[in-house]
Amino acid sequence: MKTFCIFYYFLQIHTFSQYATHQKKKRMLLDNEDSPDESLSDDLNPRKKCVKRKQCFKDDWTIIHKWVDKFEDKYEAYCRCCKVKFSIANSGIAAIKQHEISKKHKNSQTCLLKNKTIDFNGFKGPTADKEENQVTASELVQVYHTVKHNLSYNSLDCCIKVEKKIYKDFKMLNKLHLGRTKAESIVTEFLGPAYLHKIINYLNNENVFAFSIPIDATNKKKCEAIPSQCSIFQY
Repeated sequence: MKTFCIFYYFLQIHTFSQYATHQKKKRMLLDNEDSPDESLSDDLNPRKKCVKRKQCFKDDWTIIHKWVDKFEDKYEAYCRCCKVKFSIANSGIAAIKQHEISKKHKNSQTCLLKNKTIDFNGFKGPTADKEENQVTASELVQVYHTVKHNLSYNSLDCCIKVEKKIYKDFKMLNKLHLGRTKAESIVTEFLGPAYLHKIINYLNNENVFAFSIPIDATNKKKCEAIPSQCSIFQY
């Protein structure tokens, strides 16, 4: 009798498990019948991907951050301290703030404040004051002469001081101020770009049919330079 009860108990368990398996398969079949329509609707109406809009440069940013400027590409900004461009398409103003706290930008600002580099962005050419124009022209000639003969900026500073003592009667000479920092700024910010623009315009001339520009890299202590030579062939 005990054996029969155990057998009957296991039979009920087996029957219940078969019934549960059958119900599970039935539900799976019903789900499969509905799924083709859903997958078809998903194919016909695919979900649109969220496209993030690119951030453009805004002129208002230059009011708060005076070191930043607009670049040719509206999705990029230009740092006048580091003289580099960086993308603002993804982060916008956050990219500008991130660049401001970067180590490179802080070092560039420190060097500018230390050397007091002259800003030539506001240079408008000759003014109404003839004496002021003569002083400016004299400074440019002195700097050009120094660069042409490969003299140092320190020698230029010394030369101006000596000339002031020799030619005391010249009032204009007393107004000349050409220290090392100012002379270097005139070369890098004014004379250099002016002559580069002049060479580019000359190469665009129709008479020039070939040219070569050999370059080389050199450094002296912390100063790095790339001397170049332009050879032009014309007819």
